[in-house]
Amino acid sequence: MLFDNTIQLTRYSVTPIKDVDKTSIIKDIEIKLDNNKIYDIDGEPDEIAVGWSDFENIFETNLNNFWFDLEDHNDIIKISMRFDEKKINKNILKKEINEKIKEIEQDGYEANKVQKKEIKEQISDILFIKAKAEPKGFNVIWKPYKGKIYFFSTNKKANDAFIRLFHSTFETTISPIIPFELALENNEFCDIENISPCLFNKAN
Repeated sequence: MLFDNTIQLTRYSVTPIKDVDKTSIIKDIEIKLDNNKIYDIDGEPDEIAVGWSDFENIFETNLNNFWFDLEDHNDIIKISMRFDEKKINKNILKKEINEKIKEIEQDGYEANKVQKKEIKEQISDILFIKAKAEPKGFNVIWKPYKGKIYFFSTNKKANDAFIRLFHSTFETTISPIIPFELALENNEFCDIENISPCLFNKAN
């Protein structure tokens, strides 16, 4: 599979799926995807939600059509990781906290560290409940029989979330493919054992 150099993606390796009953494999993956699909956090105190969604439409969570049959064990799985995140204004948070502390510190009473922490958590929850999550989608192409995954982003935060989601969904570890391994995969280095070091003479 070849991609244009301008496409931002990260390649991963994973243990290939063995050639067993395809129907049972697809059913098992379908159940695991459904158990870890994206969920709505609007109206909830959650700051971030990460889960699976449809490849073409990140707002679709019906993940039945993810497997594509190709010849010579080149089947692919096409899904998306959706990353929903809420953001609140830090200055508004500080203002609300200070007002609440002043409210309870009347008549010379001073709030302790535990109370201030609780106030911050309570106000943060209120603000996050009111905030709307911004959804972002990241396409994923997985070649299960080849043990290769293409994640269409180079963003560190997105990749870290993808690694955690894949591990929690399929209980397996994925590893980034470093450029050297990719070059070997693409046969860019031939007869590598015969490569000799170059000698540079110091100029007079």
